[in-house]
Amino acid sequence: LFLVIAGSVVAFSSFTWLINKAPISLASTYAYVNPAVAVVLGLFLYAEAITSDVVVGLTIVLGGVILVVSGESLVQRRSRATGPPETPVT
Repeated sequence: LFLVIAGSVVAFSSFTWLINKAPISLASTYAYVNPAVAVVLGLFLYAEAITSDVVVGLTIVLGGVILVVSGESLVQRRSRATGPPETPVT
């Protein structure tokens, strides 16, 4: 019960803080990282076994999050390098 309540409060507080500080596309990736955090906590707190299926799933999920985060930073670098888009003169 404590983990559910504390985990929810911490996750929600972190998410609301992140929405104010980061682009929404980056902030939304927290939902994909939560299961990975739960697996790691289960491993350390309760000595739960990690099977090969879990490792494959975590690799796919974390790989997707890395792609989203790196794509977001690539878009930001490109927009800073090129400047704001020009508006056509009519």
